[in-house]
Amino acid sequence: MIRYIKKPNNFPIIITFLVAFGLIFYNSPFTLTYWNILSFFIGINFFVIYKNFGRIKPFLYFKIFLPIVIFTIIFNIISFIFSPLFFAKDYATLISPKDTTFNNYFVNDYSKIRKVTEKMARVKADKIFGKNIDGIDLTSQYELDKGSIIKFKNKEYWLFTLRYSGFFQWKENRNVKGYILVDAINPNEKPIFKKYKYKYASGAFLFENPYYIMYLKNNLRELNIHPELNENGDLYWIAEVLKYKFIGNTFFVDKVFTLNARSGKINQYNLNNLPSWIDKAYPKDLIDEYIRYYGKYKNGFLNSLFTKKNIATPTLFQNREIYLIENTTNKNLNWYTGMTSTNSNDNSLLYGISVNAKNLKSYKIKDLNGITDEKGAIDAINSKLGANSIRWKAVLPMPLIYKNAFFYHVSIIDKNSGLYQKSSLINGKNISHIEFINSSLSKNISKNLSKKDLLIKKVEKLEKELKELKDMLISF
Repeated sequence: MIRYIKKPNNFPIIITFLVAFGLIFYNSPFTLTYWNILSFFIGINFFVIYKNFGRIKPFLYFKIFLPIVIFTIIFNIISFIFSPLFFAKDYATLISPKDTTFNNYFVNDYSKIRKVTEKMARVKADKIFGKNIDGIDLTSQYELDKGSIIKFKNKEYWLFTLRYSGFFQWKENRNVKGYILVDAINPNEKPIFKKYKYKYASGAFLFENPYYIMYLKNNLRELNIHPELNENGDLYWIAEVLKYKFIGNTFFVDKVFTLNARSGKINQYNLNNLPSWIDKAYPKDLIDEYIRYYGKYKNGFLNSLFTKKNIATPTLFQNREIYLIENTTNKNLNWYTGMTSTNSNDNSLLYGISVNAKNLKSYKIKDLNGITDEKGAIDAINSKLGANSIRWKAVLPMPLIYKNAFFYHVSIIDKNSGLYQKSSLINGKNISHIEFINSSLSKNISKNLSKKDLLIKKVEKLEKELKELKDMLISF
């Protein structure tokens, strides 16, 4: 009589290693997400081993599965030990903001406030993207990549690089024709298509993809990557190399790599010797974590669970997270958010938090207590649009010192097209004080500058005239 021995089911084992390899290659081998997912698949494999015990070679159990499980358990135990339960203060001090006031921090020049959202910029970029460049229909070969705010020649722009739309498009072209700049300040400025051939672009394959080049260069460590321009308009890919830290169960920026999109040359920088043209060395998601920890744990872990005294959280509206602003303190791009109480629904701020995107220096704008938050400002302006609220909506509340008071500048766009319609200014302490400005910005800027700014300009002009008169008398 022939006995048929059931073969072990090794399919889950194969799936485990495929998933593990995929996570290592596309994400990072040292994140909680990775280990938790891998633990799940290992659990499936143990079930298979149990069902097929005696049929699977012992080394699979003792040399592979058991060490991985033990390591995973130890990893999660260590993560628990270094959790906020025991290290709340360390979590809260990942940033150490200095106190300041809104008059000493926020920009007081209407002409420097960002009025264009990424969506608005993309609509404008799409128009120029649809044209033929050097006889090539860009839309058939490329796609617009995600927009990135940069400072170029001391002015804010939305930078849109082009990415290959597929493998055959990459194989056919092997270079990208340029990038698009959209003025982030003046919605009436035309977008610029900069002819600039570069080989290393998003959507490229093999070793022409900037992410994978720097990912492998940095020994498969976690990366955040975005495009920026140097002073000459040369395109670079900036990669922040992130290291995992148990305290905070988060990452910190270890160093920064730059990849020349045209030549492929890679340079490495420490955080204290970054080139002046690099605007962002700390990614948004990381700073968002730091700010949330500061607002939640600065009075201890138990306080975050029970009394919840002075707990604050970033304001949220229309799925917004922290966003980039300029300020009068350092002139750099800073991650900013208003902070509101978790126990209140009155749309008012406790304070604001700003973190320099280049060096992690942070500020607490302490005198915003009681001022309407961004959501309240948007709701107030939308309610004032009247019949136009069917077609228009308010977006992008940016803090501004106007008439010696705290205001939000809020852009109003068409709901369907996404195009800019007009600007509005709303008083943070008195939301009934709203001023609408039509789209002819150049004609209205001078009318809406504060009296203080106009007086300063008149004094400067008078001083210049007096100096010229003095020079003439001396010469005479």
